[in-house]
Amino acid sequence: MYQHHWKNRLLQTLRPIQLRIKQLKSWVRPQPLTMTTGLLQGTSDQIRMLSLGSSNLLQQAFFDAASTRSEVIGYVKPLMAGRLLRQYRDQADLILLPLTPFSDAAPPDALTVPDYLDATIVFRQSGEAWEKDIREMLRRRLKKALKGGYRFERSQHPDDYVWFYRHMLKPYVQQRHSYAAYVEPEEEFCADTDMAVLEFVHLQDQRVGGVHMKLSSRNPYAYFNKIGLCPAASADVQIMRELNCLIYQRMVQLARSEGHHGLHLGITPPILNNGITWYKSGWGAEFVPNLTHQRYQLHFTNSRAAHIRQHAAPLVILEQQRLTGVVWGEAEEAAAKIAEAGAWRFTGLNAIHCHSIQTGKRIKTSETV
Repeated sequence: MYQHHWKNRLLQTLRPIQLRIKQLKSWVRPQPLTMTTGLLQGTSDQIRMLSLGSSNLLQQAFFDAASTRSEVIGYVKPLMAGRLLRQYRDQADLILLPLTPFSDAAPPDALTVPDYLDATIVFRQSGEAWEKDIREMLRRRLKKALKGGYRFERSQHPDDYVWFYRHMLKPYVQQRHSYAAYVEPEEEFCADTDMAVLEFVHLQDQRVGGVHMKLSSRNPYAYFNKIGLCPAASADVQIMRELNCLIYQRMVQLARSEGHHGLHLGITPPILNNGITWYKSGWGAEFVPNLTHQRYQLHFTNSRAAHIRQHAAPLVILEQQRLTGVVWGEAEEAAAKIAEAGAWRFTGLNAIHCHSIQTGKRIKTSETV
């Protein structure tokens, strides 16, 4: 069983230093400069977004699904990013640049955003108490699923990795994410067995789902890596929901049984009304800015800014190093906009603010979450 002894505590103490060093190195290494073109969501208007080094998760806040095309137009060191804003402001509607100590002063409507959000279930209470605190809808689904005759079985053969990848993981990711689907190469996934657990879910002696986890003795948190469902299960909404509930419960049980202090649930885009964030928060996940400390400035560069903000998804930004939700509207509708966005709040979100569509500046009406 995993024990959080002095070596592990030392590793965790050193981890922030390692991440900072990695961040500093990234500032002096050339990063891909990418121009993305597509339709502004909810419209037939084409917009362009220039990004330097970002994972581009933020695209989901502005672009209509399946309309984007991206092209790497060069490589630039983040320390030289200031000139990009001047050079490309007439060619792009949005510019996303790494934030460094040498970045130019930001205009009033620029926003500081994390590259993504990290989600973690921290074990502060017993398993029984945790299950009582999860979202009521999930509790009902879990209770029903536990009566459905499902059972878990630990993989005992290396060939199971190939089977899981081909028959569950890849089809499920492609079904969920369509044009944006990305699955690591089969060889890389099948080689990722160090301190890993692969379990299948059976229903009537058929494999219908599976989960791959990392239970590293070098980390106080277990890490959820991959979930896969067979095509028939993912096509059945009820079975898909039941399997996801059972798998989440199983991941927590495995992490606890190995002595971990929490379960890392992966990353989500910094978008407030994101369904993945909402689902994970229902299981008690807490969210923080990405632990690699990469921060970006989002610039609206031209007269189309108001039109873009009007159709953009609510964002999660950083204000004084704390996560804050941003919606766009004007003074007479600010309270309603904030109240509507409140349905998407999550643990770790400090407040929700309304910014002016026209100026991009914050309207004073705000709500502490």
